[in-house]
Amino acid sequence: MERVTDPFISSVLLVLAGYMFFDRAFAWLHIPRTPLFIGEAVLGIGLLTAIWSPNFAIFIRRNRSIQLLVLFMLWGLALTLQGFPRWGIDAVRDGALWYYGLFALVLGTLMLTRPSLFDRLARLYARVIPVWLIVAFARLAMANREWPLRIPDSDVSITYHKVGNIAVHGGMVILFMALIVWPKASAQMRRRITLYSIPAFILLIAVGTQTRGGLIAAAVAMIIAFVLERHTRRLMIVGVSGLLVVFLVAVALDVTFELERRELSARQFLGN
Repeated sequence: MERVTDPFISSVLLVLAGYMFFDRAFAWLHIPRTPLFIGEAVLGIGLLTAIWSPNFAIFIRRNRSIQLLVLFMLWGLALTLQGFPRWGIDAVRDGALWYYGLFALVLGTLMLTRPSLFDRLARLYARVIPVWLIVAFARLAMANREWPLRIPDSDVSITYHKVGNIAVHGGMVILFMALIVWPKASAQMRRRITLYSIPAFILLIAVGTQTRGGLIAAAVAMIIAFVLERHTRRLMIVGVSGLLVVFLVAVALDVTFELERRELSARQFLGN
């Protein structure tokens, strides 16, 4: 497995960066006139690589949360097989929620095979966060505004994205900083993390004016982390406190931004 690890890691990083920065537009990249999309292609290569490694089974046996994920995926597979005779390829596409969980199995196997990989990828992700926050605010401001340029073999604009996905990524950023970086961080790094967390929380509230689903998904994950992981609480409290100050100022000044879909304001957030 180690011989093919580096090319696969590069492919995964490309896919994850594409999803993170270009969202649904990137996800629509596919082999013309086929239902094979870029995410499935990389996943298939990784899965074929991982299942031949003894660490694949070891990773599943060691991790209770992964065992629960496997049960969820098996249930999803059963439902997909049940619906396939009637719905065909649409049943498979709707099953993306469960079969994309295979990425967790593949990457977990890679981490066991090359333990140094985790720290390397964590440092890389930490460097990307400030850039992503800028892009996320820009994408939110351009929500539902389409450019005429399309993804090949589709009607999808290169700017097409779901606002809720921004909230999910924002929640992931906060959880990454709280669960992975904060416990080992120096005092200087913790100040930097705190600086990043405030715009990340503001982003979640801004997205919450446009969609409930993404905000709820991110909020539930953070509440679970707050309850179960004591060391996350300080960062969460600081971030929420900073957010509360910004929110109260926005209410007092009646700050409003007109977006394509809905206005961005404290009033709209409370209405949502």
